[in-house]
Amino acid sequence: MGANLEFKGFEELTAKLVEKGKNIGRIENKALKESAKVLRDEIKRRAPRSQKPRKNPKSGKHTWRTGKHAADHISISGVKTDKYGCKNVFVGVEKGDMSPYFYMKFLEWGTSTITATPFVLPAKEAKKAEVFKKQEEVLRKELARD
Repeated sequence: MGANLEFKGFEELTAKLVEKGKNIGRIENKALKESAKVLRDEIKRRAPRSQKPRKNPKSGKHTWRTGKHAADHISISGVKTDKYGCKNVFVGVEKGDMSPYFYMKFLEWGTSTITATPFVLPAKEAKKAEVFKKQEEVLRKELARD
């Protein structure tokens, strides 16, 4: 499960900034990426961790065992614009993930034999206000620059 952070509702602000010659696209992207880091850090904190992650045995089996925690590899996508013109970034674990940390999706959503232990959605709900605050902070800082 991942979280999409959107940047919308700023049409009037955008128009005013274009008048002033500000590069609003770059500023929006920066605000999204910075606020995504807040969410990523909370997901990392909530993600389950083993006491000692296993390394790949010398036999070559289990190439997905890296000796590292998947919680330390929570990804942030690039900024994408959807068909409605809303910019967003994806933070978390994707269903199609085939990285060495693919098993995190089993923990988030569960399987027929593993009970789900969600950590992404609770992190999103807990940090929603802080994410928006970070977006506002970055916007204000960037817009104040000349």
